[in-house]
Amino acid sequence: LKLQFLYFIAISKQTNNNMKLIVSAALLWVGLAEAQKALGYNEAPRSLDITASFDNQGWARCPSGYAMTGMRRSSCNVLYCIEEFKCARPQSSSGWKNCRSHDISATFNHASWPECPGDTFLTGLWRTGNCESLFCIETMHCCEFDHPNPTATTGCHDNADWYSCFDNANTCTVPSGRFMKGIQRGGCENLHCIEQASYECIQVEPIQLRFTTSTVGSSGSRHSFTPTIHSGASSCRANDVQSPRSGDVYTVSAACPFTVQDLTQVRVEAPGEDGWAVGKLEMYINGAWMQLWAINVSPAAFFTWVDDDNNEPEFKIAIWEVLPMRFKATTRTNDYADSGSSFTPYFMSTTGRSCAGTPIQSPSKGSSYWSVAGCFTDLSHIEIPSPSNDAWEIQSAYFDKGSGVLEQLVAVNQRPATFTPMIDGDSGQQFKRAVLRPVVFKVRIVTESFSSSESSHTFEPLFISNTGTICPGTGIASPGRGSSIWSYGACTFPVSELDRVEISNKGNDGWDINSLFVEIAPGIQIQWWAVNESPPKYSTTVDGDGASRHRKCIYKVPDTEAPDTDAPPTPFPDTLAPDTPAPDTTATPGVKVSIAGATVPGKDVNGEMEFSNSEAVLTMIPE
Repeated sequence: LKLQFLYFIAISKQTNNNMKLIVSAALLWVGLAEAQKALGYNEAPRSLDITASFDNQGWARCPSGYAMTGMRRSSCNVLYCIEEFKCARPQSSSGWKNCRSHDISATFNHASWPECPGDTFLTGLWRTGNCESLFCIETMHCCEFDHPNPTATTGCHDNADWYSCFDNANTCTVPSGRFMKGIQRGGCENLHCIEQASYECIQVEPIQLRFTTSTVGSSGSRHSFTPTIHSGASSCRANDVQSPRSGDVYTVSAACPFTVQDLTQVRVEAPGEDGWAVGKLEMYINGAWMQLWAINVSPAAFFTWVDDDNNEPEFKIAIWEVLPMRFKATTRTNDYADSGSSFTPYFMSTTGRSCAGTPIQSPSKGSSYWSVAGCFTDLSHIEIPSPSNDAWEIQSAYFDKGSGVLEQLVAVNQRPATFTPMIDGDSGQQFKRAVLRPVVFKVRIVTESFSSSESSHTFEPLFISNTGTICPGTGIASPGRGSSIWSYGACTFPVSELDRVEISNKGNDGWDINSLFVEIAPGIQIQWWAVNESPPKYSTTVDGDGASRHRKCIYKVPDTEAPDTDAPPTPFPDTLAPDTPAPDTTATPGVKVSIAGATVPGKDVNGEMEFSNSEAVLTMIPE
């Protein structure tokens, strides 16, 4: 209707004024461009010149991400007279996937209608040489579009009649927004026997939004509200939320000329003085509802008002965004763990860039808080500086890159590294801020079982890379005899670059270590040797008041195979420090390990992999 209206304006103005005709023609062009986007095109179809490539044996193909929408032929009537392919791509297509060469050498030898199979589209043709008949087209190049919208599907299958169109020099196409699937030929071998082209379109499911009205006070409204969905300069309107009531849920949708991946904002403007309290807004993506953040309030929150009656301009238009980076912190439950101050997490990139998250206001004990930000993807760590002398004690901290999977963070600037950092501007340099990183690898340390082997001190493992980078591990507090305790490394280097583990004693109380294991992959641990002993052994003692070699123990894999001077260590059940999460140490079934060139099955011993020698380099081979 819009195009017909614009066309009517253009025709009606011809008798009045040439300038008006030009303006109307410009409006018509704009209308066509908008229609192409709505029908699935990113841009107008392009012409691919195949005058040279299709004169001889070989391929003629559209650029990556494009499919054929038509062909142009010249006045002669043999195969080399096909001069151009028309190629187009759907909205937001980034390329091809699942391409295949579809052999039609047998079917296209006579009257037939071959098509690209499944969800693939026709992207090119291959012809033989020394032959100018239709049967010389022997292969179709067929690809799926690499479309970012997971709800994109093929549909609207139909045929374009080229029976007369392709009889003479002409350009024949399928309807706008459609892509070719196949070609029908008649019984003769000349170009005029190309009679029809089959096509399909890419159907993108409408963007769906779900509003939940809050239950606070007079949260409902007698007005109707119209959400608008934005992607850069483009926007579209969803259907109205009619007079929302307190606590009710409303699902609306919009057929936008862009996909959910292109969405930047959702806006709702107050139509009058009666406000609406939105408890949360969710968007349907990847088969699930994902919550959006209201950024018209500070800090960003799930809840916001849409209200034009309180002289606060931030509530006249409520704005929600998808904020991909999320930080979650839970305050400890002990007295004075909470704070009256506001804390701002800073997301730091690997190149030194900084992005401020939404502030965490006055955290109270036992409560959890989110900070969100729309930042870069190359996250290195999160820093939380202290704004004052008022302390805040964190029980646990997690990070989510937008996938919905939470990674627990370790404060690496506090000694020893800890899952439970404190931030206090008045209590030592290490507490003026928290530097938080995700766990990279972990080490399991087993205490001897005899009575004097335990200790009342805290021990700090240091993980040192082969380039000398030092990374503190989480502390081991008062190891009991026979216990198996994990230390976690939130390091900037991977476990493959780990050279050694050093453990120092902070006091005179000794600790007898039975064995130390490094987890090189989930569920796979290898045993290292205490090289401070001579000869190297599995077991050693850390004692600040003992012999000099015991003031610090060093574990690594020696350059030469160490003699087995100890009996194999006795496996103990894992006991974890109260502030550490329980790791998943289940051995991966169906795995073989290549050791020094020989492939042997791993043996599962209490969640660890036990092998016949101590070589450091292992290769995972799927069984």
